[in-house]
Amino acid sequence: MPENVLVLDGTMAYGTPNSGVITIDSIVYILENVNVDRGVSNAMTRDGRGVPNRQRFTADVPTLTADLQLATSSTAYPAFGETFTITVDAHYGSETFIVQPQAFVATNGEGDIRIAPLKATKAINPSAVTVVAAA
Repeated sequence: MPENVLVLDGTMAYGTPNSGVITIDSIVYILENVNVDRGVSNAMTRDGRGVPNRQRFTADVPTLTADLQLATSSTAYPAFGETFTITVDAHYGSETFIVQPQAFVATNGEGDIRIAPLKATKAINPSAVTVVAAA
């Protein structure tokens, strides 16, 4: 039986966009395994016997997690505070997310398409997001 051999002839293809293509700081990435958590906060009141008698639900700020494809070994991982816009669900339309800090762990095997985790939070005021450098 022949031995398995890895042969690279030119540049390996940069994945297939099955969830979304985003641009962060002029760099194009492909997202895989996109998950948006649209949490909710709940306030409830109870009557004198402890029985719930009314409640209020408020949508929380959505968070996004995904696997981010890095095109090459020199492709930069997005920095904390950078933003990107994506439509994950047609009901919500185009949404802007802010990249959150996260431990950087990427697949780096020979011939692998490099993948790293991405964590982001939806921008409440997307046109007013500003990264302020520390003094």
